[in-house]
Amino acid sequence: MLRFILLCFILLALPACSKFDVPDDDKPSTEKPSEPSGGDDDELMCITVEEALVSTSDEWLCVAGYIVGYCGGTTLSSAVFGVPKDGPNTNMLLADSPNEKRTDHVLPVSLPTGSNGFREEMNLYDHPEYLGALVGVGGFLTTYFLTTGIKSPDLIEFLSTGTPSGGDDDPSGGNDNPSDGDDDPSGDGESGDVSIAVDDGGSVVVGR
Repeated sequence: MLRFILLCFILLALPACSKFDVPDDDKPSTEKPSEPSGGDDDELMCITVEEALVSTSDEWLCVAGYIVGYCGGTTLSSAVFGVPKDGPNTNMLLADSPNEKRTDHVLPVSLPTGSNGFREEMNLYDHPEYLGALVGVGGFLTTYFLTTGIKSPDLIEFLSTGTPSGGDDDPSGGNDNPSDGDDDPSGDGESGDVSIAVDDGGSVVVGR
């Protein structure tokens, strides 16, 4: 009889020792919360020409600058600050000031031909009014004209509002005053929907 009582006691005690499972809904989540995408699709982050000239980046980037001329030879010593008089130019020079005349302060950009090229639509011979225009150029930095440049741009976008000053009837392209007298590459003097501002890191923030 005593053995029977002990056996019943053991059988009744076993359920109390069984594992108690916490429902999954009550367990704290270990998944990382989704992060906001951040950024503004209407902003194009660019660096200045001076930053590009000393950059060692091997990544795609955008450089903002004024079109000041082109190279007629194979080195920057052949730089022409103005529009060509004899035929379409194969490249253009960008600078942080529309009145720049120093060859060591310009960034050469190739204007390739073909379906992905920009020569027909951007060369100064056919479009002298583009002299002094503010543009953003996207691509990879490489050696070009024995200096830092962009050989294969895949983006060239006007950053000033409307058609650059000058007009087709003005061969000078309005270069005497291409940006309303504002030599500041930050473009604070630009009017319209586009604003150029330099952030704390020195990069140009372009709002389109």
